[in-house]
Amino acid sequence: SNHKRYWISEYQNLKIILSSTIQEQENIASFLTNQDEIIEHFNDLEKCIEDVMIYFQQELLSGRLRIKLKQKYISECEELGLIETNNELQDYDIVSNKKDDFEKWLSFEYEKKVEFYENDDDSWKKVKVNGKMVKILVDWKVEKLKNLLDYEHSNKYIVDDVNYSNDYKTPILTAGKSLLLGYTNETNNIFKNLPVIIFDDFTTSQQYINFEFKVKSGAMKILKQKSNVDLKLINILMKRIQWDTSNHKRYWISEYQNLKIIL
Repeated sequence: SNHKRYWISEYQNLKIILSSTIQEQENIASFLTNQDEIIEHFNDLEKCIEDVMIYFQQELLSGRLRIKLKQKYISECEELGLIETNNELQDYDIVSNKKDDFEKWLSFEYEKKVEFYENDDDSWKKVKVNGKMVKILVDWKVEKLKNLLDYEHSNKYIVDDVNYSNDYKTPILTAGKSLLLGYTNETNNIFKNLPVIIFDDFTTSQQYINFEFKVKSGAMKILKQKSNVDLKLINILMKRIQWDTSNHKRYWISEYQNLKIIL
């Protein structure tokens, strides 16, 4: 913390521990240097993945890039009961988001059987979304969150005992970045009606949850799907909303539920 030269006055007198042979010293240095290079490589890879994810979010959620199941896999997906085809519209709907069908989706490898295509329809429209004029596709719509989601207070699911342990089974959640606070062995009033979005009423942080849980406090709203819109997509769109939470108050009922998203 002192602004001065250190090598002559102090640093050169510090001691380090070394192997007695130069060969072992070289081996240790080579191995650890290689590990640093591997870590640096994965840091670069993580940054590339983040950039790709940002690109796809921007393009897919704006409608400039679209995604659909490849034609040759539609029958297979329909046989699994994951979609229903609409012959009149020459289209299909995903009809199964249930937890029980998760293994079906994995075995089907949906992400490997879709294709991306650019929107070839120049028919766009301008709409007002949360105070801003934006351009969206004519077959897309704007909806208030309260028309898509029901809410439930979390008070009923608050844990009684704060002595958490990793030996217990039921997770205790917060809607913030940390998400998991610990585990409880309590068996009463566990939230089981899944999936849901947990929403911090004071910070507007949110998390998509598909497993049973309890909560630490009543500062959370539990948001449940009440329309035929994918809950994961709603959560992704909510995370893109920039909202001023500098005032310490509850936001869902007073303001947030009236915000709009593009679907």
